[in-house]
Amino acid sequence: MSGFIKTLLLLATLSVSFSDPFVTRVQELQLPSGGFRDVSSELPSLESTSQALFLVSLYGLRTQINADDALQYVQGLQTDEGFSATTGVQSDLESTRYALYSFRHLGKEVPQAEKIGDFVRSLAGSNGLFSSRKGDGSDIRSTVAAVEILDILGQLNRPDVQPVLAKIKEYIAERVVEESESKRFVFDPESKNEIAENYYGVYLASKVGFELTEPKKWVSYIAQFQSFDRSGASLGGFYGSSNRVAATAESTAHAVLSLYLIGGSIAEVERYVVHYALKTKTNLKDATFSHLAISHTSLFK
Repeated sequence: MSGFIKTLLLLATLSVSFSDPFVTRVQELQLPSGGFRDVSSELPSLESTSQALFLVSLYGLRTQINADDALQYVQGLQTDEGFSATTGVQSDLESTRYALYSFRHLGKEVPQAEKIGDFVRSLAGSNGLFSSRKGDGSDIRSTVAAVEILDILGQLNRPDVQPVLAKIKEYIAERVVEESESKRFVFDPESKNEIAENYYGVYLASKVGFELTEPKKWVSYIAQFQSFDRSGASLGGFYGSSNRVAATAESTAHAVLSLYLIGGSIAEVERYVVHYALKTKTNLKDATFSHLAISHTSLFK
């Protein structure tokens, strides 16, 4: 991509980003409790609060919201172990992950970091995978959340974490599927979200020291999910599965993040990704995934 075209794309990206209602009016989604909601008709949630704070941090809009109330809202969901989606229920990894990202976006230290680390490590199974909460079975998505949390806490290099990471490395290594022109991770053959599953593997590989050899094959697998259908709204977005039913902001973010972690060039798909991502979305979640994708293109490097 030429420097001139890249400059034009950057100007267009910034212009449209600041006309996106989920960016320019993000404060309207904040309630007196301090939490944010996905759309104006819903109640606040920790997930939506984390997503809103990501946009606030990305575009330097902290003065547009009540940051102190947002902080208190998140702190109010802390338990004796981690964080829960609502008060009075058991802590889980997904909620804890959202909370820790919220602290990061607000520029605040994580309270009781050691206790949170203990909680996360207690959820590791014998195969290295984590369960989301006590009593649940382990799965790959919860494992990604656990590693993200430990990474935010700066605890991945702890002596008691290293053996767990080694088990994760062994686990994902056994789930690489190679074909003549592509490589991918398959954790659940019945999964209807192949691009997300592959992203989970790519992310974990980046944290446990598993080398993705022949990166062009990994890039080739991801690239085939991009939509080039000019007749609809999906142009530039990524489908989540090979049945190509619908491109989504979440799948697009997972694809771009995977390419970013692999280190493969996305110049060939970048312009179309931006085209898709900058289309106004109908809820905060999709808007957040769209801007997450944009922030990992060369326009933001």
